[in-house]
Amino acid sequence: MTSVMKHLVNHLLTFSLQEGDVQGVEEAQARLSFLAENKKLWSQKMFLDIGSNSISLRDVQSQVRAGSSWPMVAK
Repeated sequence: MTSVMKHLVNHLLTFSLQEGDVQGVEEAQARLSFLAENKKLWSQKMFLDIGSNSISLRDVQSQVRAGSSWPMVAK
């Protein structure tokens, strides 16, 4: 059985480079700044679950995982 560390976090948003949501960090920062300047940004309390092979975000109230889990890659 693998252990999972659980951390309560305030999640703002997720952009995927692999799925083409943004082309790079600069574009993600620009979108984040635009949303903040226009008062269209709020946080959501979520659990950040860190396992031995992946990480994921889970809603605090519903316990539903938000989107995909992301693999941990050793370098």
